[in-house]
Amino acid sequence: MAYSTISDIKGQVAESELTVLTDDSGTGIPVDSRITEAISRADAMIDYYCQAKYNVPFTTIPDVIKWLSVDLAVHFLYLRRRTDDMPEPIVIQRSMAIAKLKRIQSGEVKISDAVYSSDMNLISVNKTDTDRLFTNEYLDR
Repeated sequence: MAYSTISDIKGQVAESELTVLTDDSGTGIPVDSRITEAISRADAMIDYYCQAKYNVPFTTIPDVIKWLSVDLAVHFLYLRRRTDDMPEPIVIQRSMAIAKLKRIQSGEVKISDAVYSSDMNLISVNKTDTDRLFTNEYLDR
């Protein structure tokens, strides 16, 4: 399940701009498959950062994850066309999204609605008492 939808993206970017960013064949309408591809890339990036602390993919999508997905997907759409003259607000949104993801990854920011991955903090060992090299008698000498 995607963290954001085509409708979410269309709510952030004007349809005429989406047409410029996605319409490679000149049909004059936005191409939904290109928007979906951008959302998938954004969601993969979110999962990459969040997997250190949370079970991903998220089954219930917290609002913060949805909006990070939108911001990153919009950036990926602009990246398709406007690498040299990317609008500054898009660059700032991406930077802020990555910064927030890094804070989530480090545990500085917690996602209240998400399932925390308890397995990530376990320490496992593969040694037992029988693996000891030196006995207590030897060490007490």
